[in-house]
Amino acid sequence: MNTVQWNPLKVKSLLGLQGMAEDAAFVKLGNYISIREVSSQTIIRHAGTVETESHVLEKGLIGMFRNGKLIRVFFEGDMFLDFDSYREQIPSRFEFRALMDSCFTVLTYEDEKLVLQDLPEFKEVSEYLISKVRNSNEQWVAFSQLPYEDRLRELELKVSNLRFILKIKELASLLGISNRSVTRLRSRESHQGGGENWKESITQKIGYPFKHSRHAQANQLEALAISWACDFHSFLCDPEEVKRFQKSKLGLLSTYLYPEIDFDKGLWINKLYVWLFFLDDKTDQLIPGSKERFWKLILDWVLVFWGKERGNPPFLPSKIASIANAFQDLWMELEQMDQVSKVQIELIQAEIQAHLHYSWIEAGFRDRGAYPSLEDYLEYKPYFSGAKLAVSLTCLEFEDQVFESDSLWQETASLRDLGAKLIFLDNDLISYKKEQAIGDHMNYLALLVLHNSLSPLEAKEKVLAIRTSVLQDFMAENKRWMEDFNPENHLILQKLKYIKFKIAASAFWSLKISNRYE
Repeated sequence: MNTVQWNPLKVKSLLGLQGMAEDAAFVKLGNYISIREVSSQTIIRHAGTVETESHVLEKGLIGMFRNGKLIRVFFEGDMFLDFDSYREQIPSRFEFRALMDSCFTVLTYEDEKLVLQDLPEFKEVSEYLISKVRNSNEQWVAFSQLPYEDRLRELELKVSNLRFILKIKELASLLGISNRSVTRLRSRESHQGGGENWKESITQKIGYPFKHSRHAQANQLEALAISWACDFHSFLCDPEEVKRFQKSKLGLLSTYLYPEIDFDKGLWINKLYVWLFFLDDKTDQLIPGSKERFWKLILDWVLVFWGKERGNPPFLPSKIASIANAFQDLWMELEQMDQVSKVQIELIQAEIQAHLHYSWIEAGFRDRGAYPSLEDYLEYKPYFSGAKLAVSLTCLEFEDQVFESDSLWQETASLRDLGAKLIFLDNDLISYKKEQAIGDHMNYLALLVLHNSLSPLEAKEKVLAIRTSVLQDFMAENKRWMEDFNPENHLILQKLKYIKFKIAASAFWSLKISNRYE
């Protein structure tokens, strides 16, 4: 977070203390007060501890929790503390937690005594603030008696996108309604502008001046990959799970991404995608607190299997062992495949390792209920979304002799980076509505709502504008290579075509083929 530029006169303004003590006195108050910045989901004070600080919220949103349930929120200009615990110096029943990136003043119990001793003009201010806190508590009690929709309307006058900032269970406990009712509140179209259909709106906005294609043997590739997962390794074995997998057309994605690839290599990629889709879905099914461990076990095992880490592979529970066994089979198959060079294998290994590593990082955020900064998210997302992996696996679409040197890889780095960025931006636009309904904030739009206090529509327009800029950069690269043809560039042009297939196909599959984001 950025360091806050603060001066004590802000307290006077935030609390409406004009006319109470001179400005010079508030400047002196700065010797006793500090400012603190915290990230979203940071616990400011645990329940069961004594309240030793009073705070004035300068920016952000703070939640008061009782037994894990959100019972009150504090906005800019509010004082927040457990007044009874602070005054009596007894353990508090409440926890305070930041619900957005926040900054607030800190005045300790001991320093308050010194203020009243050294700056007697603050005695009147102190009495006023005590009455202000008590009045605020009484107002919240009266507020709690309003119908929940009226309460939400009032709260969103303070923070317009509150229903999207809070987790489903947090908003449910704050309003006193069920999680399902919160989901319905979120899914209403009225607050998103004219009752528009999100998927139709995104479909109209996402288009490319190049076409997608599909592998001629797509259905056979899909069937063989799912059979490999079900009949040979049994990590995909639950009948309902298999049915959902087939209904979502997950086994068909790679047939759109790699429509001209050799059949054996295409089947290998399809198996890898089935394996990765399974890991992604399994992560969603795991309860918070176990997601990070799941990915760490897999990552550690794979690194030992590859020989990148010394020692014995970690012990794997039986269900995870079947996942590891499937990967071992998959990797041995790649190493024994005809027309695959050592350089290609090393490239694929690096990309899979990066995908597993950043998926582990993402799982850690999910476990903690925390969110990365926008800068970190833009660094992580191309990897854990699979966008970077998708464009990197183009190395298998070429003959092994092409990769005797890495010149092709170096010359197409910019094309791959721009292609991966377009893929994940499209995915975030398409998946946002579904992910919000289930409380998943690992999405660029959701983080813009959380960190920049934008409305969902404003976030969508911002991401669309970013996407337009990236597409313009990609098309400029496209033009450079297309207009400068010579026989030596034929591999670059082939690579360019393959990346275009992936960009167009990813959006087409998500919008027209799969029901994954409905």
